[in-house]
Amino acid sequence: MLRFYFTDIYDNEITVTDVISLDINIEEDVPADDMRAKFSYFECDELKSVVVYSDEQVVFTGVVDEQQVIKDIKGEYVKVVARSLASLLLDNESMPVGYTNPGTNLMLRRHLSPFGLKLKSDSERAFYGIQLVLKGDSNYKTVQDFSKKVYGGNPRVNEKGELCFPEKSESAPLVFCDSGQGINYFSYQKNIRRCDEISSVKIKLMGQPDYSAEVVNKDAKSRGIMRQRYLDAYKTDTPAVYAQKMIDNSKKKAFVLTLSCMGRHLGILLKDAIVADSVYGKTDKLYVSALRYSLSENGEYTVVSLKRKDDFDVAT
Repeated sequence: MLRFYFTDIYDNEITVTDVISLDINIEEDVPADDMRAKFSYFECDELKSVVVYSDEQVVFTGVVDEQQVIKDIKGEYVKVVARSLASLLLDNESMPVGYTNPGTNLMLRRHLSPFGLKLKSDSERAFYGIQLVLKGDSNYKTVQDFSKKVYGGNPRVNEKGELCFPEKSESAPLVFCDSGQGINYFSYQKNIRRCDEISSVKIKLMGQPDYSAEVVNKDAKSRGIMRQRYLDAYKTDTPAVYAQKMIDNSKKKAFVLTLSCMGRHLGILLKDAIVADSVYGKTDKLYVSALRYSLSENGEYTVVSLKRKDDFDVAT
């Protein structure tokens, strides 16, 4: 059962269960999740926030961006458009400043707590150097820059409104299948875009006359892909890591497996996954990169996008 807990601008709480349609979109490369819902009319003032429960599990926490009251020949309705709490970080600028050796608690105090966000993990880590926050940088960009330097990737605000820094998955992979035990799907689409994948990046190291170092995507080369790029080391403090990221990003763009699953499957973004298909066999080393959940008069389903995990070798 879905339950919606709204708070209006006077801090009154309103519980709604009579939802007519609902769409929730969650993508790893989009910082803020979004929700669109249509309800049978209920009396309310201006709404400012919402928490959505699926049975006892929180599946969305966010701020209301748009609210509509509609009356037509079919009835009276309330429509709500909301984004997750990451939207508060995106919509607000950071104060320009230069941080020396900034740490996790500083990010929490300056850029998260003022907007009601918490950290999923309270372990303190620091970046030893100078981080510049420029005029026009959003709070999300400031936290993102810190996260990339310290944790090696982008942060994410989860369905409970907690900011999560990148971490390795410790849980068993999800199993998707077209029959049997696991998350069942009724539609399977695999898209391979060889034109998006980079086979190697040559690097010109500081003080060297030519591009003598190389980061190789061995998997792409073994499959006959030849798409080479060049990188000057002066553009980054960690050229091999930067080049590897170029390859990783190209690999993600080049492969996506899309499954349409009956029912509601939320709270699984970034989890490891395996697909076991009765026709195409087993595909492993995947992770959930996007979720699109829809509920309407025709039922409910979740479209799950899966991408390949990073598993490249570096040769320099």
